[in-house]
Amino acid sequence: MVFVVIGVVMVLLRALELWPLADLAWWWAISPFFCALAWWAFKDSTGWTQKEQMRKIDEKKAERRKRALDALGQGRKPR
Repeated sequence: MVFVVIGVVMVLLRALELWPLADLAWWWAISPFFCALAWWAFKDSTGWTQKEQMRKIDEKKAERRKRALDALGQGRKPR
């Protein structure tokens, strides 16, 4: 996401011909988008994205189970 934000800022600066990108080539302005594409491809190919989603689902399951046990009165008992 950071690469996309940087890319948008660079394209806007280049399009408006503002310093410091006024004299740079367009491919420099759009290069962060290629970096973002490479990063997303890497994360998807290594399974990183799926592992993050599975971790979040497991956390939700554990929280839901804890709430259910507490509602039944079988959760942790105070001492």
